[in-house]
Amino acid sequence: MAVVFPARKRRDGLPEWLFIRKLRKIGVGKWNGPGGVANPKEAPRRAASRELREELGLIAHPLSLMLVAIVDSTTQETERLTVKNRVWFYFAWEWTGTPVPAPSEVAEPTWFKEVPSHDDLMPGDPFWLPRVFSGERLHVKVPYGPGRTALAGPVETSMIPYSLTLLDRILYHP
Repeated sequence: MAVVFPARKRRDGLPEWLFIRKLRKIGVGKWNGPGGVANPKEAPRRAASRELREELGLIAHPLSLMLVAIVDSTTQETERLTVKNRVWFYFAWEWTGTPVPAPSEVAEPTWFKEVPSHDDLMPGDPFWLPRVFSGERLHVKVPYGPGRTALAGPVETSMIPYSLTLLDRILYHP
């Protein structure tokens, strides 16, 4: 899975990021960036670029995306079923187009100068997303309960080594 936040500088020189509300699948009604599941044999940064185009009509070359977080989540759906996901999060500083939401996928594209209210995010996001928007690059482990509506334990964070961001560009190029 891959998620991308389009970013730009405001007139005062400060950054802002484009969030959307998900209309289906994981995080319905919550603020997030465009994103989704990678196709078979599709690299995460290519998936992020494709999802940005499909969900908002914006174009960003995969190699222009900046890796900002890798989030590993576990969801305890039942006593015997645990679902594991890895989501690659990117910022897109270089993109073209005007945001037009895909009606069946996303709604309300809105520019934020800071992370939206914690109640409007996935339960694990408030523990790491503000840090990423402040410039940190993080590896995050999030334990969710059934349906991903609540946390099942503490969120763990560590810094992504710079070598991994370089490796991401080399191994996952389009």
